[in-house]
Amino acid sequence: MIEQFFGKEFRVILACLAGYFLLAALAFKTPFAGALVAATAIAAFAVALKRLEWGIAFAFAELFANSHGHLADLPIGGFVLSTRMAVFFGVMAAYSVHLIRRRVRLPLSDTRLSPYILLYAVAFAAFLIGIRLNGFGNAFRDGNAYLYALYALPVLSAHWDAAGKRLLLQTLAAGAAWVSALTLGLVYAFSHLSGLALADVYTFIRDTRTGELTQMAPGIFRVFLQAQFSTVVAALLLGSLALSGVKGRRAWVATVASFAAVSVAILASLSRSFWVGGVAGAFVLILLLALASRIRLKRALPGIAALVGGKLFGVALLAAALFFPIPPPNGVTFGELAGLFSERATGTAEAAIDSRRKLLLPMIDGIRERPLSGHGFGHAITFVSDDPRVRARDPEGIWTTYAFEWGWLDVWLKTGLAGLAAFVWVFASAARSLSRGLAGDQAWLHAGLIASLAMLAATHAFSPYLNHPLGLGLLLFVLPFMKTKPPVVATEAAAPVAAQASTAPLMSE
Repeated sequence: MIEQFFGKEFRVILACLAGYFLLAALAFKTPFAGALVAATAIAAFAVALKRLEWGIAFAFAELFANSHGHLADLPIGGFVLSTRMAVFFGVMAAYSVHLIRRRVRLPLSDTRLSPYILLYAVAFAAFLIGIRLNGFGNAFRDGNAYLYALYALPVLSAHWDAAGKRLLLQTLAAGAAWVSALTLGLVYAFSHLSGLALADVYTFIRDTRTGELTQMAPGIFRVFLQAQFSTVVAALLLGSLALSGVKGRRAWVATVASFAAVSVAILASLSRSFWVGGVAGAFVLILLLALASRIRLKRALPGIAALVGGKLFGVALLAAALFFPIPPPNGVTFGELAGLFSERATGTAEAAIDSRRKLLLPMIDGIRERPLSGHGFGHAITFVSDDPRVRARDPEGIWTTYAFEWGWLDVWLKTGLAGLAAFVWVFASAARSLSRGLAGDQAWLHAGLIASLAMLAATHAFSPYLNHPLGLGLLLFVLPFMKTKPPVVATEAAAPVAAQASTAPLMSE
């Protein structure tokens, strides 16, 4: 079953992601960057027009591989059209053509759309409130990510057969593979390079909002990419597949290599939010597989060995990138590396944690002021931050922002109780529909997707992902895998027996 993640589509998408990154790097801060964005919009439109499912996979590939979608930007007046926006407009334009030509229909009768209708209404209301209370600029910049949820319309209109679902899985795998490779490359570069070359790489990663690079010790940088979120999702799916049984040497080796790759990204991120979310997702995964009687020790042992081996191999890859002798590393030591991971896992006295604590009470006070309707998008709070970057601007640490770390409180503060209710409905609807597949041959896939949703909910508690296309994108990604409740049909004694739906693996459907 591991083959479902790796096929021709995986290789093509991975090559395209790597090629696009290279083109964006070459076009960085040149007029060609705008041309690249325009070409991206045209390509997305053409692919989605040819086949809607391919266009949606195009959008997911860009999402899972790129943190903020700003690898290339096209300034238009006072507006900046990013790569992600270009893909969005291209796919949605093609979807509109499909609707006009009646190749697809709006999924208004699809029960999977119902919670999204409430989410659309809540987001629209929060935008209007935000314009009135906080100004159009702040409201738009804060809430425009919710436009990504409109992808639910083409996703639910598309036809997702077995091949289409495999395409989605391979798209996720390619995105996670690229993020892992990029992470490993950045770890190597920042532990070995210096001077102008390092400055150029840092500037590109920073200005395209691909990630954050922070020196933690001599020669050791934290490489945090928001797109590493996709590697946590991939890790949970791989874990679910492994615990359900790995058959054959080739599949075992592929599982080890795959888990090693995603482990590199998760470890190098030094993100406590990812780690907490991963633990929450793993707990839900094991619980679901146990309840579905999918974990049998004898069958699971090879998979457990593959996961442990993959984790160790990932640590070895990370160490190799740091200590590779050509060119000589920049003063990296094993002691500092081990101490860094220990401190991140157990430490509580850190600027980021202290800043979160100091933000908590002002956010709660804001919620108390308007608990039902919220303050709308763009609502700013002033608090004292211990972030060194803030202290460099203001020695007292006074900071005003509308971007908050406490994700669920952010939703409540800006969209009110209706916003919380909308997201709870989206999660509950997805979990309930996916749980219908726990009794079939694809139990590992459905359990892995539910665990990924649990990971998203836990991660969002500390870092905002549901008001970001990455979090919304995962909610959209699971839609084709959700099993809708079949309609109740009255049967008669002489009625013919209906054909039973296939429960065979995706590879054979």
